[in-house]
Amino acid sequence: LCIDAHMDQFLTITISNDGKAIQSEQFGIGLTNLQERLILLSKGSLELINHQPTTFKITLKELT
Repeated sequence: LCIDAHMDQFLTITISNDGKAIQSEQFGIGLTNLQERLILLSKGSLELINHQPTTFKITLKELT
């Protein structure tokens, strides 16, 4: 598991896991809930950017 964070115009957090590759681009319950909370609370986003290693990117657009 590798977590990287950097700040430019927005805070970007990249999470990468070199374990078992995911089979579907559709999020499960946990990631769907996280995505909805990011949209509602911080005007952020969650996206899958790579299948192997499985890599997600979280962007936080509004930090208050």
